Amino acid sequence: MADARDYSERRDFIRMFIDATVNFRLPGNPELHSGKSRNLSGSGLLFSSPMELQPDQLIEFKLGSAQSKVAPLEGEARVVRAKPGEAGCYEIAAEITRLL
Repeated sequence: MADARDYSERRDFIRMFIDATVNFRLPGNPELHSGKSRNLSGSGLLFSSPMELQPDQLIEFKLGSAQSKVAPLEGEARVVRAKPGEAGCYEIAAEITRLL
């Protein structure tokens, strides 16, 4: 049976495009940073932030929800890619390593 997904979307998980605040910090560091999520999948998160992160850097994140009935998504992730984006922010792709 043929896969109905377009070749560019042949992933283990489909991306969900979301516009929500993501708060994150480096493990062991209490300083909280914020960004704006772009998309989320079962294995990763793409967000923008004015803070530059490096590949393989670990972060602890909390992705908020605009609906009070939906709990925030909290977890740990490893930065896969970070590149300059729009308005002085960085576009950061991270692999979710653990959900809390």
